[in-house]
Amino acid sequence: MEKSNKEILVEKTNKLIDDACVMMKGKIEKVCSCGAIDIDSYNGEFDLPTTILYALLMEAQLNYCWLTENQRKEAENIYYCI
Repeated sequence: MEKSNKEILVEKTNKLIDDACVMMKGKIEKVCSCGAIDIDSYNGEFDLPTTILYALLMEAQLNYCWLTENQRKEAENIYYCI
């Protein structure tokens, strides 16, 4: 049975998400040892991990800066839908 366009789209999007997660997880050790954060004063809460995730997402976004203007507009429309 042939896959539908939706199935192919979901599959490829999940692949990109998985790749981005691997890339981000691979940088956590670098973040912890780069000197930008004070590990010794970390309180065990989610505030610092959330900050790190935000920074990693910012960095991941730069990997897609080659998007065309039309793709950026479409991404913005999608963003407002979610």
